[in-house]
Amino acid sequence: MLALLNEQAQTSVSLNSYVTGGAVGAGVWRQVTIPLAALGAANSGLLTGLYLQDGSGSAQPAFWVDDISLIAAPAPAAVNVAVNASQTVRVVDERVFGVNAVMWDGQTASAPTIGLVQAAGIRAIRLPGGSSSDAYDWSTNKSYSAPAVLYSWNQASGFDKFSQLITGINGQAFVTVNYGSGTPEQAAGWVAYANASATLQGTGGDVLLGTDSNGANWQTASYWSNLRASAPLANDDGRNFLRSNQSAPIGLKYWEIGNECYGSWETDYHTAQWDPVTYATMAKSYIAKMKAVDPTIKIGVVVEVGEGHPRLAVARSQRRQPGHGCHAPRLDAGPAHDPEIAWRHAGFSHLPPL
Repeated sequence: MLALLNEQAQTSVSLNSYVTGGAVGAGVWRQVTIPLAALGAANSGLLTGLYLQDGSGSAQPAFWVDDISLIAAPAPAAVNVAVNASQTVRVVDERVFGVNAVMWDGQTASAPTIGLVQAAGIRAIRLPGGSSSDAYDWSTNKSYSAPAVLYSWNQASGFDKFSQLITGINGQAFVTVNYGSGTPEQAAGWVAYANASATLQGTGGDVLLGTDSNGANWQTASYWSNLRASAPLANDDGRNFLRSNQSAPIGLKYWEIGNECYGSWETDYHTAQWDPVTYATMAKSYIAKMKAVDPTIKIGVVVEVGEGHPRLAVARSQRRQPGHGCHAPRLDAGPAHDPEIAWRHAGFSHLPPL
């Protein structure tokens, strides 16, 4: 018998050495107890398999095995744990400490909010607001009431407030673009507003975004970066909240396509609603459009947990594309683990890549 530690074979041992009552006998059951230490697997959390096999290479008669189990060692009477609080074992990635910022909160960028977020040690902001993200138009700060139809009223906080919160805490952001009622062009416009250079217009680096399936013309990347760099108009055309006199890009790196797109509670105006194939197909288009504006961004996609779940096909198909991950993160993500953000509800609303 031999053990595998992290799929690596350890030293094998003879079964007969551990048979109660001597060697294995014909027609009788014998108990075999093998210490993990004999298999080179004691005190290890890396045990991935046990192999019982013939070592002679010759034909063997039928061999029956029943009731294989791991038996815990008796717990010690007392356990002493020594903690050296002065020793840094590992630095926790600051993206783990995050919170949702939401469009319906009018105090998103107030001084008390920024102060409290800083005091809590929060270093990452997810926006614009969970399920509402799949009904939100960032360019008007309104939500959709039907396909291509916006409500007349504005949300309490738009991207201007979100940006003020992010810069106010000197933090990072995870931006959820609208999959349920939005379009790839709309998402690319958001990337352009946040990250494109204000000197892009008239250069070969400008990107045409064009008209989307809802009939909205998203112009070019420079249109949105110039809007960011411009001053508010005397007569507000509905987009003064985006005119911030900021020529420098905001520089948002982490983006996500939709929120919980598998759930019937999410806004989804696609013909096949909450459908993994539709989502995977659309996600490829979102990724292409968004990365055409800024190829350095990281884009997450949505999956449900469970290895056998059909919606994992979304993750598997999308992972063939460079530079994106899933909606459910590893907590060891950091400068050395940053292929793409992955997230799934857990603690940090949508934490950091598979």
